[in-house]
Formats: sequence, structure tokens, C-alpha cells
Amino acid sequence: MAEEIKEVEEKAPKAKSGVDAMSDHELLVDLVKEQRLTSKYTRIIGASCVGICLAVGISLVILVPKLVNTLNNINKTVTSAYTVAENASAMIASAQDSLEGIDTMIENVDNVVVDNTQAVTDALTNLNEIDFDTLNQSINDLHSVVEPLAKMFR
Repeated sequence: MAEEIKEVEEKAPKAKSGVDAMSDHELLVDLVKEQRLTSKYTRIIGASCVGICLAVGISLVILVPKLVNTLNNINKTVTSAYTVAENASAMIASAQDSLEGIDTMIENVDNVVVDNTQAVTDALTNLNEIDFDTLNQSINDLHSVVEPLAKMFR
């Protein structure tokens, strides 16, 4: 039975559908409507592309100089940092030399103190041997002798 239905369906005239069912006039009207719709969307897409291109162009005109200035500033900063690093390195070397000089100077001061300790000790011994009472008496005696001479030459 299924085979008989298939045979009948194949032999029966098929009903036209879609484009086959339309007349030439209807097809032309439908084509014009589609073309107008496509044209409208094409204009919208074209205007959008022009707008996007303008936005990108304006952005590039504004951003490229700023980017170039930023890169120049970065280059100057890196150059300055390099110079500062060189100066710091030179200062560290100079400080190292100064520290070595200070070590030598401290050794020399030590030697001077050791060398002069004996001289200071001898001077203090000599000062301790002075009899100040006798020295004061001698000064008073000299004063009593010089005073009459001073009165005479005034």
C-alpha cells in the first residue's frame, strides 16, 4: 500500500509554491522591494563605515602626537636615570676612597698620640718639679727692685 501512495504522488501534478507560483509582475515588484531594502541597508552600512573611519582618523590625529610626546618623555627619563646611576656610581667610588683616607688618617692620629705621649709626660714632670712658692717670692723681690727704678724714669 505504501508503494501505491508513492506512485500516485509522483504521477500527480505538483502545486507550485514560492517563486514558481508568482507571476512575472509579482516577481518584479518583489525584486524591487528587496533591492530598495538592500540599498537602504547598504547606505546605512556605508555611513557607519565612514563614521567609524572618521572616528579612527580623529583618534589617531589626537593620540599619535600624545603618544610621541610620551615616548620622548620616557626616553628623557631613562636617559636621566642612566646619568643619575652613573653619578651615584662615581659618588660611591669617591666615598670608598674617602673612607680609605679616613682609615689612614686615624692610624696617623694614633701614631701622633703615641709619639707625643712621652713629651707630654716629660713636660708635666717638669711642671710638677717647679716650686711655685719660691717662684712667687722671686717675682715679689723683682717687683720691689724694679719699682724704684720705674719711679725714677717716669
